[in-house]
Amino acid sequence: MLGSPVIVIGPPRSGTTITAKVLQHWLGIAMDSMPMRPDKVINPHGWYEDMRLVRMNSLFLDGTINLRAWRRRFRTYIRQMKKQNRPWGFKDPRIIPMLGHALTYFESPTLVRCCRPKELVVESMMGKLGWTEEVAKKRYEADNKQLDWIIGNRPHFRLDFGEYITEEEILEFFKGAMVLRYGT
Repeated sequence: MLGSPVIVIGPPRSGTTITAKVLQHWLGIAMDSMPMRPDKVINPHGWYEDMRLVRMNSLFLDGTINLRAWRRRFRTYIRQMKKQNRPWGFKDPRIIPMLGHALTYFESPTLVRCCRPKELVVESMMGKLGWTEEVAKKRYEADNKQLDWIIGNRPHFRLDFGEYITEEEILEFFKGAMVLRYGT
């Protein structure tokens, strides 16, 4: 698994943060090397992402860098994560538009798709991110449509969230999933 990451993916507010936290803290998978930890000033929403990945994805999405520059930065990011010499992964909902490109760098990544009912995600986007209902619905639909297209036929784990799920429940999911996947 050192060369192939665990990729946690889903629209914003779909459970990716708590999933990444469980993978890192409970299962020892390095989900970041420059963590974006919860902080009142820098990270008031408590997202659990790698600052380098967030930066490169944001630069691409706002048009500051092109796809070629993003790919170059992504390759550097991969090399840095591999240097940790332990199982690793990443999560950032911003990567969804570039996910198809990102997947070309890995032979067999472990994909974990976080899913949550549309009405809960939209409500959370409106409350936590300050988005309008229209913007939140469009983002939810666009992200899920793109994820269906990119990973729909690829092997992946699907983690369905309802209103609330605990870290312990996610851990149990992964324990069962690893048994199924690796036969141990």
